Amino acid sequence: MDWHKIQNQQIDHALEQSEMVFNSESVITRLWGFSDQLIQQKHLVNILSLYKKNDNFRLLDLGCGIGTLLNQLARFFPEAEFVGIDSNENSIKQANLHITNNCRFICSQFNQNEELGKFDVVICSEVFEHVEDTGQLLYEITRLVREGGYLVTANLNRPKADGIA
Repeated sequence: MDWHKIQNQQIDHALEQSEMVFNSESVITRLWGFSDQLIQQKHLVNILSLYKKNDNFRLLDLGCGIGTLLNQLARFFPEAEFVGIDSNENSIKQANLHITNNCRFICSQFNQNEELGKFDVVICSEVFEHVEDTGQLLYEITRLVREGGYLVTANLNRPKADGIA
């Protein structure tokens, strides 16, 4: 079985288990599930510190999952453009269920989006541990963020080094 298929199966399983996590008897399990929401709130605060309500900017969420962060941001910034990319088809299907006018979601590998152009902000949160070639991911991020733009990352798990010290 190829590496990407295994990652997709793990993400599908996590999506199925999310309800169980928040209803768990275990405090540790519930807190672990809530950590994702805390990270999203941190990203929201970061973007709110950079832009005012009616600013026009482009933001890419690489590894957007079910689109929760982008849909939150889109409500705050009606003039901005938000694009979410995730390689998991079920995540993108869920993201499209709650889509707002200035968001779009694409089911794709991170390195297959030549036509998207440059972004003012690229968010890459909780993605490195799901990517086989982290060096290629870093290259793609630098290709997608415009000069003078912002890169926002977060990672709870330690990413593989791929030869990077």
